[in-house]
Amino acid sequence: MQRIDISGNSRLMGQLPEFPINNSLEVLSLRYTNFSGSIPASIANLSNLVELDLSHNNFNGSIPPFHRSGVPNLASLDLSWNHLSGSIPSSLFTLSTLQTLSLG
Repeated sequence: MQRIDISGNSRLMGQLPEFPINNSLEVLSLRYTNFSGSIPASIANLSNLVELDLSHNNFNGSIPPFHRSGVPNLASLDLSWNHLSGSIPSSLFTLSTLQTLSLG
């Protein structure tokens, strides 16, 4: 599977499970759902991921560190409209493929 888009499905709630590291997922869009808890650290190791949109949810805690070795192709990251805290990981600024970053 290369794309998961379940945006706008407000019946989905609770914590997001950990993701298997070796998969072909390129797009993960979960905006406008009711997921909560921390963002699973494994999401920062989806090596084929190009677009990640977790906006408009109830995630809390800190932003996991995204490294070039974990997500070398990540071009778009949207974590806006959540309840995240802490500092922005400096590793985000080393992602040479990142074109869009939304944290507001």
